[in-house]
Amino acid sequence: DTHLLELYRSLAEELDIGNPDHDSKPAGPYNLLLTPGWMAMIRRASDGSHGFSVNALGFAGYLLATDDSDLQWLSREGPERLLASVVHH
Repeated sequence: DTHLLELYRSLAEELDIGNPDHDSKPAGPYNLLLTPGWMAMIRRASDGSHGFSVNALGFAGYLLATDDSDLQWLSREGPERLLASVVHH
């Protein structure tokens, strides 16, 4: 779908991730979420925070806790703060 590709290119350039037509790899880590009705691209500053690894599923509402995850911090601060802590500002 040409429209989908153009939207992807536009978001990638707006977030300074690069253009897949000219760049062999992205300028930084990012997550991409797609639905039939919308696309979201999130540039990340890191892969995780407070012992949580945050991938695209984290931005879709699914967090995986391990023994290293600080559940007290998450309970106190909330998942939105966790996601904000890995986003490139």
